Amino acid sequence: MFDSFTEFVSEMAEELSAFKEIISAAGLIVIDICALVIICFCAKEKKTVQKQWSRAARHMVLMDHSGEFNFTLNSQEVLMGRHISADLRFSDMSVSRYHALLSLEDGIWTITDLDSTSGTFVNGQRVKQKKLRNNDEIKIGKKALYIRRVKA
Repeated sequence: MFDSFTEFVSEMAEELSAFKEIISAAGLIVIDICALVIICFCAKEKKTVQKQWSRAARHMVLMDHSGEFNFTLNSQEVLMGRHISADLRFSDMSVSRYHALLSLEDGIWTITDLDSTSGTFVNGQRVKQKKLRNNDEIKIGKKALYIRRVKA
């Protein structure tokens, strides 16, 4: 079968090399499948989270005391300030250009002061960051707004 031990070793080395290539290819296929499963799972989780915040946002508004001003919280983040790029703009000069950020995470709205000059207040207390509850008063500059849950 084999004329010499050298031929035998050489033949085995070739077979081992081919076997290594097959194992390497199979390993790459397994890794690709795992990556695909993770990507699909993350996409599904992202859609679920988006539905949750969309549902929560759809039923929350900012309104003033009289109820004449009404701003529906319909995105995951709301930038508040004087700058033209702000989602909720104020003309009051005591309001910073980028004053505060409302953000929704896990169905809970949080307000974060963006190092404003005059500060951000929730229920009369100056805050850097605060989780908000229904009927909390948010004061930015001279404007007092209330976060309210509205019926669907």
